[in-house]
Formats: sequence, C-alpha cells, structure tokens
Amino acid sequence: MILRSCSHFVYYPDSLSHHAVQGHMAESVRSKFQRSVRKLIRMGRRDSFVGFEEQPIVNFIRHRYDAVKDVFVKDEVKAMLETNTLKVALEGATRELYRIKIMTKFRGSDNYVAKRYKSHVQATDEMYFTDCKMQSFVLEMATGDGGKQLFTAEKFVQGDYQKHSSNSGFVQEVHHRMTPHAFSHFSYVHSKGRLMIVDIQGVGDLWTDPQIHSVEDEHAFGVGNLGLTGIAKFFRTYHYNPLCEWIGLIPFQQSPSDLPPSIDWEEAAHDWKLSDLAKKKNSQRPFIAKLCSKLGADVHFQMAKMYENGVFSDDGRGDVESALFMCNLYSGIARDVLRDYKMEEDPGKAFEHWLEAAKEKEHTAMHMVAQFYEGTLTAPN
Repeated sequence: MILRSCSHFVYYPDSLSHHAVQGHMAESVRSKFQRSVRKLIRMGRRDSFVGFEEQPIVNFIRHRYDAVKDVFVKDEVKAMLETNTLKVALEGATRELYRIKIMTKFRGSDNYVAKRYKSHVQATDEMYFTDCKMQSFVLEMATGDGGKQLFTAEKFVQGDYQKHSSNSGFVQEVHHRMTPHAFSHFSYVHSKGRLMIVDIQGVGDLWTDPQIHSVEDEHAFGVGNLGLTGIAKFFRTYHYNPLCEWIGLIPFQQSPSDLPPSIDWEEAAHDWKLSDLAKKKNSQRPFIAKLCSKLGADVHFQMAKMYENGVFSDDGRGDVESALFMCNLYSGIARDVLRDYKMEEDPGKAFEHWLEAAKEKEHTAMHMVAQFYEGTLTAPN
C-alpha cells in the first residue's frame, strides 16, 4: 500500500489496512503517523542539501533539448540557488558547481547541480546550449543589471561518486570497474570511429556529465571535444578488460612500453565477476569484432603525430621513431605498421619530418637532410 505524505510516495506495511488509514484511524493517530513518515523520509533520503530553507526562491527560464526534433523547448521554473556566500559544492577546471533545488508540482523539490563557466573561460551562450545536449537543461536567470546568467543543470546523484575517466586520457587507477572503459571503447566502435563517449563519472552505473569526442565535427559537444586527439589519449591509457573481451572488442594495439600496468580483474573489479561473464552468452560478439577490425588506423596515425611532438614525454622532446614513421607515411615508403592506411604522398611534409628526426641526431634522417642541402636530393614540393 502507498501513502502520499509531504508530496512524497512511500510504502508502509500491509498490516496497516486501507480502512485503518483512510477512515477509521483517529485524527491524532493519523497526524502522528504522518509525522513519523516525514521523519523516515528525511532519514532515508540523506539529503545533503541542507541550509536551503533560508534561500530565496528565484524565477528561472528552463531550456530543455529535444533530441528528436533538434530544438530547445523552454518553460518557467522556480528554484532555490546556492548563493556566493555559501561554499561551492564542487569545482572543476573550467566550471563552478552550485547546489540548486528546483520546485516541482508533485515532489516539493528536486536536488540538482547547476554549473557555470569560470570567468577566465569567457563562455558564450552557445557553449551552454551545446553542453545542454549532453546534460539535462539550461537555466537562465535574470541579473540585477538587466542581463542574464546561464547555468547548465543536471540531477544530483546521492552516493559514492567516482570519476572513472576524463576527456584527456585520465583513467581511474584505484576504484577499478570494467563497465566504464568497455562502454567508452564500445561507443567508438558502434559509431564506426566517428565518436567516443568519455569522462565517465557518477555513482555505480548511474553516470553523469559525459564528454563526447567527435572526429567529424570539432565544434560539436562543447569545448571538451578533443576529437581524434582525445580518442588517442583514451586508448593510450585505458585498460582492456574481460568485459571488453566478452562484448567482442579487440584490444587496441600498442607497443609494450606503452601498455598500462596489468590488473588482476578477479580481485580488483567492483562490478563484474569473471565467473558470471563466463556463464553469459553474447550473440553479437562476432559482429562487434568485425567492426573493430576495420577501425583504429586513424587513431594510430594521430598517436604517432603526438609522440613526434613530445605530447607523451616528460621533457616535451619528440619521439624519433614516430618522426621516421611519418616520413615513410608521407613518402609512400613500404612499412610494416599501418600497411593498409591510405594517405596521399606529400614530399614537403615528409621532408619536415626528416628534419625533425635529424634534429634528434637520427643518422638516416641526417643523411637525407644533408643530401638535400648539398643538392644531391630532389627538393620537396
């Protein structure tokens, strides 16, 4: 049986019959019962949004994104927003996070997190509405000077909040779970290499505030979209795990020196037991494996450029082997790596990479550059 009290729905034992609650329960007993229920609700919700009773109720315009029609729909809501005098709940590199209670018709209020870009970001309205496509909605609040302040907002998730990955290669090394990284890898494969969903964080399997890397549109999905660079950084750091194998995902090939530390998933995993995976069948595994076999060359190419530019080195120095690989790629020279990767020959770019390798005192590159300057090698176009 269900009792509606304090704008919440809660269960109470069937031993309290319908007649006892609705008709034959004395008014004083009913009041005591309802007070007890309200107390249980407060205890059960473990509401961390305390101190909001003194906050003023503010009118907001809410903009919600309709993904089917690709339009924004707006309405008006009332909410209590954490003020600047209160401590900011959480903080990221580019955004400030504030607690906010949005008034609802049936439940009294719902807890959300409102996010605002920091002043150094110089955010535009378009950035907020782009972020909205990956979150819940945009809140627009009128300011005292006749302007407006925008926030993105999403539902507050109560519990042990964990960040499993970022948009630039970070992977959780303490609280190991197979699902988040398998999901990111799968999103890349399922989109046929066009997209990847990263920055996985939340409570359990309830995730929030993701980031999408897009290969085809670097301006989509906000400032955190790093495109192919972000995808390459993910593959360089993530852990291929038994859940990836069960789905049918093929490991991303890396040199032994780049492989992350091995993990005993039987002991470390917080979400799946290997024995449970062994019992489950996956009919889609061959299809996923076939998709994987056709992907990854562009990521390897991007990773080679990043190695050459010293992105992954502690001292910022470029990698000579990567520079030579780029030379062969632009020169059309036969190679063992990425043999099926097609690229139009470009002697000018090839020479640029020969020059970079020569600066690192690579003998073959030094010889090629010397021949060019002596006039015995055809000048690049």
